[in-house]
Amino acid sequence: MNTKKYIYRTLALVALSLSGFGLTSCDSFLEITPMNTVVLENFWTKRSDAISSLMGCYESLQSDDNINRMGMWGEIRSDNIKMGTGISYELEEILKENILSTNTICKWGSFYQTINRCNTFCHYAPVVEGIDPNYTETEMKANIAEAVAIRSLCYFYLARTFRDVPFTRQASISDEQEYRVPATPFNDVLDSLIVDLESVKDDAVRRYYDYENVDEYHNSARVTRYFIYALLADIYLWKGNYDKCIEYGQLIVDYKQQQYKDLVSRYGNDTKNHIKMFGDFPLITEYVGDANPLGNAYREIFGESSSHEFKYRTTHGNSFESIFELSFRNRDNKYVFDNFCTSASSYAIGRLRTCEEFCGGLPSDDGKLFKKTDCRAYESIDCRDINTHGIRKYVMDDITGMDRSKSISKIDDVKASKRTDKHANWIVYRLTDVMLMMAEAYAEKGDVEKAFNICNVVNSRANYKDVADDYTGGSLDKAEYATQETVTNLVFEERHRELIFEGKRWYDLVRYSLRTGNTKKLASEATLKQIVDASSVRIRLSDMNMIFLPYFRDELKVNPYLKQNPAYNKGIDDDMKTN
Repeated sequence: MNTKKYIYRTLALVALSLSGFGLTSCDSFLEITPMNTVVLENFWTKRSDAISSLMGCYESLQSDDNINRMGMWGEIRSDNIKMGTGISYELEEILKENILSTNTICKWGSFYQTINRCNTFCHYAPVVEGIDPNYTETEMKANIAEAVAIRSLCYFYLARTFRDVPFTRQASISDEQEYRVPATPFNDVLDSLIVDLESVKDDAVRRYYDYENVDEYHNSARVTRYFIYALLADIYLWKGNYDKCIEYGQLIVDYKQQQYKDLVSRYGNDTKNHIKMFGDFPLITEYVGDANPLGNAYREIFGESSSHEFKYRTTHGNSFESIFELSFRNRDNKYVFDNFCTSASSYAIGRLRTCEEFCGGLPSDDGKLFKKTDCRAYESIDCRDINTHGIRKYVMDDITGMDRSKSISKIDDVKASKRTDKHANWIVYRLTDVMLMMAEAYAEKGDVEKAFNICNVVNSRANYKDVADDYTGGSLDKAEYATQETVTNLVFEERHRELIFEGKRWYDLVRYSLRTGNTKKLASEATLKQIVDASSVRIRLSDMNMIFLPYFRDELKVNPYLKQNPAYNKGIDDDMKTN
């Protein structure tokens, strides 16, 4: 391959191997320059070189381009998001389902940059282990497990967004290598990810430090065995292997149960830990016995907790329930601020907001999605009036309800304070997400009772008025969810409530469509926000191809093996048909 076709040369390649530099954005996967072998082999000589490169994989994963797409790809097309103020033309077009291959939101280069870093690390780490006796085989295998997990997460995002995507485990390290590869089918990508993760899961560390010496930051901001379990559970759920999904989910639940027991043995079973058992599941409580009937779980998971006596969390995310977060402790996560809230006002609508139907009736009556007693409604959305439905999740650092009677009598009882900085971590997996994966798997297996019980726990934690200080019967009526169909619907509703604005909703709807073989539910939900032309949008979304994004036009120009998604071979994209 003629390397003159590529953009980046040796200086960019050296920067690729160093963790201290930010990642230069790459518009096309195929513009990644092959590594200069001499330069790189001279670099990979000692343990510190390997660790520096591994940290570069993390730095690349949490680049602005990646974080933006994790949020946008998982939320923008769903029923969660509507236009706010000052929105870009490209965002507006996606919200209207007018999606073209020229829309830069369809670019995937930053994910392939991260993938290539991980591939490069996996290629050279064994070389360092053979040279430097300080870099042991055990540490090398654990580090490779981290790189494989990061790479797998990137491919998982790409496959869920575009369906068939180019897949390679080969690092770009030689001028003689050919990197223009055809797209691998969706299910084959998932199968390959399962093989990769299964092969390294036992090499990954369980914990990096003990409770006394470090807070939870180090064990959710880096890959652990339990993050790999969560990723495997998610992929198995998409593959329809429900037993394996439950198996890996249960390993995480068992681990959290043991963590809870360890905390009780150290600090006692009192409210300062802000955790209690809801049936078989240890969760952070919403209500801890003070004047505020809501907000504690939000503050611990998403906000900036002031409970420094609670040694098992930090002031910027990484709670007890966290499994893996992209941490911005030392730099800004601009995603939520740039897109969700752009004003200094705590209640201003950002570039994106949510649908007014989610707040309808609150707090006097139950709403379309939330019961009037559900803390998540007030923590996630500004429900003050019909014109203000800004997004609170991630943007606010503290939410409280100032009613000692444990009920919200009016919206103004809920107080929200915006973050003073931009250190909002992006949560990839947390405990309730995994629990609801298990619930979905149980529902698909026909085990209605286990699926209901998990949903009941998640719902009960959030409904402060319906559940007393001690969890007993829960907040849901079991008689209403006695069939597989009703409990399956409950699982998807509960995932919607619990994970709203966390980059999960569109993927949930896509997974449901793939499982049922039609887009009826997706089209029905996603068109609720359409003010005009809803019927034509619903017709477009009836095409299964349409639920995936098109390949960005430049990718088709560079890689002749790529074939455009047929849903987008029309109109302005006609000239791409021949590629």
